[in-house]
Amino acid sequence: MSRQRLPAALLGQLAERFKALAEPNRLAILSTLHGGELSVGELVTETGLGQANVSKHLDVLRRYGFVDRRKDGLNAFYRVSDREVFRICDVMCLPAGTTSAHRPPSSAHRRHPLSSPDPVPRRHAAGAEAPRRPY
Repeated sequence: MSRQRLPAALLGQLAERFKALAEPNRLAILSTLHGGELSVGELVTETGLGQANVSKHLDVLRRYGFVDRRKDGLNAFYRVSDREVFRICDVMCLPAGTTSAHRPPSSAHRRHPLSSPDPVPRRHAAGAEAPRRPY
C-alpha cells in the first residue's frame, strides 16, 4: 500500500486546527462541554474563566468546527459539533512509544477526561439539568 503525501495547503489547514486545540483554556471548555450543551454563562461558571475569555475561545473553537452555537433569545448555547475530537485526546494521551494497537483493553485503560464513548447529555428535553459526570 502506498502512502500519499498531503498537499501543503491541507497541511497548513490541519496545523491551524491543531493550534486551536493547543490552548489549555480551549481544552477546558471542550471538556466542560463533554456532557452536553451549555450557555456561555454556564461555561463561565464551570470553567472559572471570564466571560470575555470564554467568548473569545468559543469563537476560535467554532471557527475551526469544534463547537456549534444555538441562539435562544439573548442566550447562546454551545455544544461539541463532532465528538470525534475526543478521540484526538485518546491518541495524544497514549504512553510515548505506543500505538493504539498496543493500548491496554479499555477496562484496564484509564481514559483521558476529554474522551468518552458514551456521553451523558446535561439537558433533558424539558430543560432540567441532568446529573453530571465527575471529570
